[in-house]
Amino acid sequence: RTAYGTMGTGPVLLVAPGLISHLEWWESAPGVTAFLSPIAEHRTIVLYDRHGCGLSDRDRSDFSAEDDMRDIEAVAQAIGPDPVDLFGTSWGALPIITFAARHPRRVRRLVLYAAGGASGDDAISEGYRQRRAAMAALRRADLELYVRAVAVMFFPSSIDHATLASFVRIHHMAATVDMQERLDSVSFQYEALLPLIDAPTLVLHRRGDLACPFASGQQLA
Repeated sequence: RTAYGTMGTGPVLLVAPGLISHLEWWESAPGVTAFLSPIAEHRTIVLYDRHGCGLSDRDRSDFSAEDDMRDIEAVAQAIGPDPVDLFGTSWGALPIITFAARHPRRVRRLVLYAAGGASGDDAISEGYRQRRAAMAALRRADLELYVRAVAVMFFPSSIDHATLASFVRIHHMAATVDMQERLDSVSFQYEALLPLIDAPTLVLHRRGDLACPFASGQQLA
């Protein structure tokens, strides 16, 4: 498991990876660097690659949520005993939520952006299964076309060429298509953990979010 730190002078901000990740991409993606650079001026940012992705061990065979929890817990232990701030976006918010519930003394504050995922009736609905099957087939047939379809969900108001090219790049470099599918199958049951979190938490979500419905953000909050 590989971690990368951007040193500042303030508290540590631990950023969980999304569904796929590659630490070298973080340094080149225009939107990511524009977001993280001002934060890094006054705190230490720690990023890590998810098991099966990027610079981490790619020979992953355990596709349980517990395997992903071993990632974040190992990185937090390496950081040291002081409490940290946690940031998670989209899928990356799920291990953050779980960590905060399990290790409340290690957490100062949480920021969750576009967090959540299909659960309950939504996760077992026929329409949901059909959409997942269609997207999986598209990913196997044409990865770049799949990325463009995903980009429509994540950037519904349009996407510039540089951002789209960066989005395509992370899908090519982070993991194989087979590994992406397996990572996509990892499920977190986080709803029951929410009452256990007592750290100050900011929940952010866009109205009209096509990747994760706005109602999911409301429910999480």
